[in-house]
Amino acid sequence: KLSDYVGKGFPQLLHDVLKTHGTVLDPTNRMSFAKALILLRNKGLIEERVVLELFFELFRCQDKLLRKTIYNYIVNDIKNMNAKHKNIRLNTQLQNFMYS
Repeated sequence: KLSDYVGKGFPQLLHDVLKTHGTVLDPTNRMSFAKALILLRNKGLIEERVVLELFFELFRCQDKLLRKTIYNYIVNDIKNMNAKHKNIRLNTQLQNFMYS
């Protein structure tokens, strides 16, 4: 049932599917899942750190359109998060993730 996945469960389900099967999914499905996560992130239903870390991992996919889409999203999301004031805690977490 769809009602079982509404709320915190559905964003986590999408995240888990992309994390475990992201490289073997059909490109259309993979892009749809990524766009759904972007929408959920924009609505505040999933943490930005979780989405950004997943998207950095999805750069390994051999899907040029997906890489372009998530690259644009990552750049714009980080820029928007730091537009009014710098989110030092999140910036530190992202830097630690990228350099580890």
